[in-house]
Amino acid sequence: CDSSNCIAISSPRKYSYQFGDLDHRDTVDDVMEFVEFYCNSEDGYSKTKTRPKKLKKTLLARIPPLSNNNN
Repeated sequence: CDSSNCIAISSPRKYSYQFGDLDHRDTVDDVMEFVEFYCNSEDGYSKTKTRPKKLKKTLLARIPPLSNNNN
C-alpha cells in the first residue's frame, strides 16, 4: 500500500471504512469523533460532508455491509 498510517473501521451489518495518509500528530481527535459517530449509527454510513475535517480527503475505501439473509 502506498498510503501511510492507515486505519480500518468495521462492524457486522455496517459499512466498513479504510482511511490512509493520516498524520498521527493531528488526526487522533478526528478519528475518535468518527469512531464515536460510527459506533452510535445504525448502519455506519457516512457522507463526506459529515465526516470530521481531516477524514474528508483521506478515505481509501467504503465497503457496504454484506447482505446476510439469516439475520
